[in-house]
Amino acid sequence: MGLIAKLKAAIRSRQESANERRSEGSGAGVNAGAAAPPQAPNSPNPARAEAAAVGPARDGPTLEAAEAARREASAALQQGDLTKALQGYQELVRLRPSHAPAYVSLGFALGALGRIAEAEAALRRSLELDPSGFESHYFLGQNLEAQQLDALALEHYSASVELNPGFAHGWLASALLHERAGRVGEARRAAHAASIADPSMVEAWHAAARLALRDDDAPAALAATDRWLRIAPGAALGLGMRADALLRLRRPAEALTAADGALAAESSDPVLWDARASALLKLGRLQEAAAAGERALSLSQPADVTRRELALASALATDNRFEAALTALDRVLSREPDNRDALHDRSLALLRLGRIDDALATLEAALAGAPGDAKLTFALGVTELYVGRWAAGWAHYEARESPPVAASLPGRRWASHDDAVTDRILLTSEQGLGDTLQFLRYAPAVAARAKEVVLQVSPRVAGLLATTSACCRIVTDIAEAGPVDLHAPLMSLPHLLGVPEPVQMSRPYVSSDRRRRQYWKDRLIQADGSARRRIGLAWAGNPEHQDDRRRSLPLEHLRCHLASLSNIQFVSLQLELRPTDHAALSAWPGLLHPGNDQRDMADTAALMEELDLVVSVDTSVAHLAGAMGCPVLLLLMVCPDWRWGPQGQDSVWYPSARLVRQADHGNWESAVTQVRDLLRAWMAGGEAPAVRVAQ
Repeated sequence: MGLIAKLKAAIRSRQESANERRSEGSGAGVNAGAAAPPQAPNSPNPARAEAAAVGPARDGPTLEAAEAARREASAALQQGDLTKALQGYQELVRLRPSHAPAYVSLGFALGALGRIAEAEAALRRSLELDPSGFESHYFLGQNLEAQQLDALALEHYSASVELNPGFAHGWLASALLHERAGRVGEARRAAHAASIADPSMVEAWHAAARLALRDDDAPAALAATDRWLRIAPGAALGLGMRADALLRLRRPAEALTAADGALAAESSDPVLWDARASALLKLGRLQEAAAAGERALSLSQPADVTRRELALASALATDNRFEAALTALDRVLSREPDNRDALHDRSLALLRLGRIDDALATLEAALAGAPGDAKLTFALGVTELYVGRWAAGWAHYEARESPPVAASLPGRRWASHDDAVTDRILLTSEQGLGDTLQFLRYAPAVAARAKEVVLQVSPRVAGLLATTSACCRIVTDIAEAGPVDLHAPLMSLPHLLGVPEPVQMSRPYVSSDRRRRQYWKDRLIQADGSARRRIGLAWAGNPEHQDDRRRSLPLEHLRCHLASLSNIQFVSLQLELRPTDHAALSAWPGLLHPGNDQRDMADTAALMEELDLVVSVDTSVAHLAGAMGCPVLLLLMVCPDWRWGPQGQDSVWYPSARLVRQADHGNWESAVTQVRDLLRAWMAGGEAPAVRVAQ
């Protein structure tokens, strides 16, 4: 091992020991707890200082003795004899007492032996003799950092780069100290300066990637890992951070490739197995994701077991393996009976299994130990609404996370005790389009309490509601609302109005535009004027919804069961297709897909008015059909959203809806077969599967 490597190894060892005493992590990213990669060869050069300690060769016994002492010390250091090396450097300083580099060498040796205070004194003496020594500032900074004097260390690192702006190691050391202090912006700037000063320095790109991930800047993290991996192809840590960045950028296939590349180099790192599990989960390869999660768990340190067991339970639940998820959660609770995340997820698994009473009991017991916990309270509210405990459910539902704009809304938040008539009330939409359509029914009751009701909605439904909701002024931007006295989210209205039971729908409260309706009527006649029935299909909702994998189904499922039915014109109500839909659409020429001609929900409503029936999964199309009173067969997963309840084919919200439920988790076969049989019987002269609500 060379002189530079030995001295740096000793200093790095002291730093690592200090870091262990601090019990601090090394930052964000896929492998947040991993040590930095070995330093690049262009490190601060104590050998240069050592040679300079003697100076140019000249005649004279003193200089000859100094050179001999230097050679002897260097040889001792090469052999690992630190005591003899120190003796040589002490002799060097005795012979050259006014030469700054001699004290740098002495400081190195003292530091390597753990004599930190003496090392500091030697390095400070070198700076007294030569204040411009940027390497002396750097190594003094490392000495101070080993003493946990980070502020003083940072001053010397800053001095080193001020004296030499191209000194990459000074920038990097500054970045790491800024990071440790939580100053991510300053740390990122220093790491960037290090990478500019020395583009070949692996640890500079490592710091840049880690800090970008900590700052949630996935594009910058990806760019940094690209540069890192050009220098060190196959570096496990770099590939792991690349996987993390790609996951954040929603590029799971590439993330999986990166994670697998990292695991090929380092198969025992549980964080890399975490990354693989996350990528597989997003790709829908659920069993492989669970297996990767189990592997990560098996490699975990005790401090990480709970976190990974919770992640494994989540992956198992996503794969509809709820019993296995319960087992993992119960292992957590056996160690940590009050773990709120485990209690919350346990209640969800029990709910999916149909063990509703157990789910309620779990949440109630959890809240007894953690009263006021918003996440648990909201989960209890959802479960209560699911089983029709309306009053308690709406009250607990208020614990849901407020929309991000709530803090900046005009007026004050409407409270349940505000029952006097006021001038203006602002109602804000939240969650999905279907929620807006469902809770619009409460707007007339609000209008009875205010001179004006302003309703803020998504642009996708604004055109539809502008001609429908006579009791409201429709806006798409809060800034358009103007001054108001009170504001409230739409889904709080049952609680605020004191009407816990669902408001029954006696007639449709959403209608379509006549001119748009005529356009779609003509379009359908042109497509197939001979069809006896026209049936709309919606098979997928918002892909970002947390339950999308369960509540949406592939178009191919519908094609296989419905395409053979005669005398029916099937019409797609999907505004957007998914990549997997195109093949099924091509194989089903009898399905009319208007595509971009459906500009917004107003077009969907006008088209829907010309249909005899709608078949839809749980998405905004189903809510639109229900609010318009159009007959709809609603395809539901085994444990659907709270508003549809745990059983039965009737909806308390929409009398024109018939609920068609899965028989088994993740299996749409029975539900789609039931729809096919209902349509076949109807076409043969039987009763309509669902009934229209008259205006």
